[in-house]
Amino acid sequence: MTISPAPKITIQNALNHSFFSRLDKTCHRCQLFGVHKLSIKPIELPTILIVLVNRFLVNTSTVNKNTAYISIEKTLNICQTTYELLSIVHHHGDYITSGHYTALAKYQKYFVCNDIIVKEFIYPGHILFKTAYIILYKKME
Repeated sequence: MTISPAPKITIQNALNHSFFSRLDKTCHRCQLFGVHKLSIKPIELPTILIVLVNRFLVNTSTVNKNTAYISIEKTLNICQTTYELLSIVHHHGDYITSGHYTALAKYQKYFVCNDIIVKEFIYPGHILFKTAYIILYKKME
């Protein structure tokens, strides 16, 4: 699932928005304007949920990085299924062609991994990140 960062957005809100949306359109048969509510319900949810944060905005001649903060929750609820944060991949740098990657990963506890430096990290209920690029959640049993 791909989301675009925006001010004060949370992963939970972005996912909820992607499952439910509003469509304003004119009927091609009767030409009446109407508001429609669309909803998507997954048939089966994955064991590992991968969320790609669309950090790079491509124009006709330029590529800009969107560094808006996004709130990443420790748990998500999707269609009565709970997911727990497994990992966050961060991209540090201004360009799509260069930069440095780090990760927050869970192995019994959370750890920040930066090349060969690995440090324990106490993860609160949610945290704001402006470098999060790929977020992985695992379905809780």
